[in-house]
Amino acid sequence: MKSDGMNSSILVVEDEADVFDQISTALSGAGFEFDHAENCEAAVKAAAGKEYDAIILDRILPDGDGLTVLKRLQEYEISIPTLVLSNLGQTRQRIEGLDRGADDYLTKPFDNDELVARIQAILRRSNSGPHPSILVIGDLEVHVKARTVHWKDQYVKTRPKSFDILLVLALNEGKIVSRELLWKEVWTKFPNLEPQQEPIEVAMNRLRDDLKTVIPKEELQNLLKTHRGRGYSLGYKA
Repeated sequence: MKSDGMNSSILVVEDEADVFDQISTALSGAGFEFDHAENCEAAVKAAAGKEYDAIILDRILPDGDGLTVLKRLQEYEISIPTLVLSNLGQTRQRIEGLDRGADDYLTKPFDNDELVARIQAILRRSNSGPHPSILVIGDLEVHVKARTVHWKDQYVKTRPKSFDILLVLALNEGKIVSRELLWKEVWTKFPNLEPQQEPIEVAMNRLRDDLKTVIPKEELQNLLKTHRGRGYSLGYKA
């Protein structure tokens, strides 16, 4: 008989090794696949970069209250069913967790069978919206709503303007994007101003600087091209 957890992916946010071992034993036994994050920042990056079916979230983490993860994901318009698993088990704390967006709240210590049952329950009743759209160009991923960039599973830190430019290029994969179109889509505060070559070139250089922190030089040259007098392209067809 196929397990209810088969093909479901869980993000476990827990910094205590013994607790994580217990969670992993419970999830493995039920057929769940899972990843591990040990703090709030790692959890947000993981959830922004990969589609998960549910999150198991500790509240007391090295860099703050785990409920801040829920707040950050809501800001990114990422909706993932979440079970808070915490030592903070007073009624007001459970209510706080549910009010902040958790789907269920289980206190430690916990029973493995109950943990699995609760995860299966929130998966069954989940009516979350679609995961943010992801544009994939070769080994490059542009996560639209999360506004994050990844190269071969590595997170690429980009400046806001760099991301805006990259998004326009990604939406036009393999096509040459003119400076006029780039100016219209990215420099939206100046709709009546003719495209300004210098700001565009500076911004493109900053985009390359951001990307080359992770992407090797030769691969970046093949991925992001300048077409003299015509514009720029992202991808391998132009």
